[in-house]
Amino acid sequence: MNSPVSFWELQEQRTRMLSKYNLSFPKMPYGTHEGQYDLKSLLYTGASGEKSHLVMDMIESGTFGCPDTSRLPLALKIHEELEAQLARGMKPTTVKNRIRILRSFYSWCDRTALEITAATAPRVFRLWVEHLLHRVRIEKSLLNMTAYQWAKSVDNILKPALGLSHNLILTTRLVARPSKYKVFGSKADKLDLNKAFEFGHFLMDISSGLSLQAMIGTLPIEINLRRGDVLVEFAGLHDIALTNSYDCVFERKMFAARRSKVEPELVFTLRKSLANLKISAELLIFISQTGMNLSQACKLKRGAFRYQNSGGDVLVYRVYKGRRMGEAEFVLFKEYVPLFKLYLEWLDKLSDPSDERLFPIIYTSKIPNLDHLPTFATLYSRCKDHGIKPLGPQTLRKTRVNWLLRKSRSPDLVAEMAQHTKETLLRVYEEPNHQAAAAEISRFYRVTDPATASVGPGMCLGAGRPVSIVGAEPPPFTPDCTTPAGCMFCEHQRDLDSQDYVWALASYRHLKLLELDRYVPPTGDHPPHPVSNLIHRIGLKLKAFVESGVERSSWLTEAEARLKEGRFHENFDGLIQLMEMSQ
Repeated sequence: MNSPVSFWELQEQRTRMLSKYNLSFPKMPYGTHEGQYDLKSLLYTGASGEKSHLVMDMIESGTFGCPDTSRLPLALKIHEELEAQLARGMKPTTVKNRIRILRSFYSWCDRTALEITAATAPRVFRLWVEHLLHRVRIEKSLLNMTAYQWAKSVDNILKPALGLSHNLILTTRLVARPSKYKVFGSKADKLDLNKAFEFGHFLMDISSGLSLQAMIGTLPIEINLRRGDVLVEFAGLHDIALTNSYDCVFERKMFAARRSKVEPELVFTLRKSLANLKISAELLIFISQTGMNLSQACKLKRGAFRYQNSGGDVLVYRVYKGRRMGEAEFVLFKEYVPLFKLYLEWLDKLSDPSDERLFPIIYTSKIPNLDHLPTFATLYSRCKDHGIKPLGPQTLRKTRVNWLLRKSRSPDLVAEMAQHTKETLLRVYEEPNHQAAAAEISRFYRVTDPATASVGPGMCLGAGRPVSIVGAEPPPFTPDCTTPAGCMFCEHQRDLDSQDYVWALASYRHLKLLELDRYVPPTGDHPPHPVSNLIHRIGLKLKAFVESGVERSSWLTEAEARLKEGRFHENFDGLIQLMEMSQ
């Protein structure tokens, strides 16, 4: 009789079985302190929720017990698909993000005790999406677009891995709700631009405050912001009151010495936080001026540049050995060129010459991979402390594009400056603007709707060519350009959106009511007086004003109050007084 297999023997058997399967990504670029991505963590219950740089050691130590071999077929298919995406040229950053979201999906499956295999994956995916919808709509802890992007990332892995003909996300209730199309009031764009200018001023204050002399001078550094407050930077050596915590005089002297002046070549070593703050501000200023993507700007290398004027802009060329210039690296506004040169001078005197990056963000005790992008966390925390709304690189680029569109009114020119097609510029970057829309609508109606003063209330488009209203019943008045009544039944008559016009209509109706009161009908059957239809038509116009809003309704209330006081519109005041005197 065979003896029972112990837990550790069973784990060792399963580990040996899994050892022949490679679920890692050795060809993916990593930073020096970045954890290696390995889908083997998907096979262990509870492992997906741990940090990627710790989980493999925890698996080796037996923290999660035995692997779930039922998950192996799906994990192999997922690994094959991700390797294929890398081979097709997908950015490693995108693949890493998809792995992180996939691990989050598996972590949720572990917490809810759901079995995740190739057969159950579609059903479990839909349950996970319902969980995301609950967070979006009930808990309000997740944005709808974030939930959609997470679900779409997992869907882009599961669909090809399972060989499905349709996207799984289409079988769920989660849909993208882009925030591009929203109503802007008359003050919306002004407020956005004010916030952008405030953030730009903050960046400029940091750029000028962290000059070469300030970086090598004594700490703390006080940066006077143009809004009136002061930004104080200690570079990790906090307020002088902390020196009281040192017991001996020697320690207090050493603390004071660390806050004294330093040599330029030691700034990036001893004052990394200040250097990163300065470089982050300069990077965002550069993006706002050039419209370059963050990934492109981070890959730029410094060196000798040559500047050439081109109209209102400056073309920047890189100087190569053996020839004077190559292709233009980027285009700057003339006003920004002196600031860019100051930053290059600052960089040459303080940074490590062996670091070729134009914006050399310093990372503590690690080197990121080539696709790593800065997060601007230090800069944004300073904005939060001073009540300034920070703007990311994408928002800065969009603000720049829309500002140029409104100034130039030329989508072709702005598309060329932003390095986009005209269709992409208008579909992705352009945002509605209340002031520009109002000006365009006014310009359109001046061209297509050239109204002139009419005989009756309102304006006329016919220029002496009266036309009966199309589709209406035969009017009792033949349209003409000699009487107000004939004008009111003409196709070319236009109402005015003003209180004065409502007052004029009410006064004209009062005049016609007096005329109807003087009418003595003959005995026997008789048709209604033609002025009755005119009064009815004026009433319809006034009713439309009342139903169109509170403000327009108040216009009629005011007009009726004036009529009760005997104050009539100047166009009909004399006729009304003559009519009343004759009665």
